[in-house]
Amino acid sequence: MATRYRSCGAVFIDDKVLMVRHIHDGRDYWTLPGGGIEEGETAEEAAEREVLEETGIRVQVERLLYTTASKSGRNSTHCFLMTAPEHDGIELGIDPEEAHLSQANRMLQDVKWHSVESVRDDIMVSRILELLASEGGV
Repeated sequence: MATRYRSCGAVFIDDKVLMVRHIHDGRDYWTLPGGGIEEGETAEEAAEREVLEETGIRVQVERLLYTTASKSGRNSTHCFLMTAPEHDGIELGIDPEEAHLSQANRMLQDVKWHSVESVRDDIMVSRILELLASEGGV
């Protein structure tokens, strides 16, 4: 099986972080916006595109935060710190691969600015906060 390469974006405004809600394989959870890297696309371009597709806001990569690989080695994720010059008006987007499905049957279900405090224990958010704190950024 081929390795699946993914990118996601961490967008912070004041004391809030942008997250999307997924319902997938019987799980209902909030996560950072992101998805697969398409052929011919850089990890940075994929993260910017995925955030736009899922949340309706344009972002710019500030820098790479970390890259992880799954234990099986079949998945690799690049997580970027991003800025959102115009962050008003978020709206639930759509994964083009699921455009043919009704909203109730899509993985992407909601988008919201969460207070950092309310999602501090999320595995991705906590990792980012620890990294930024170690750099003096939080």
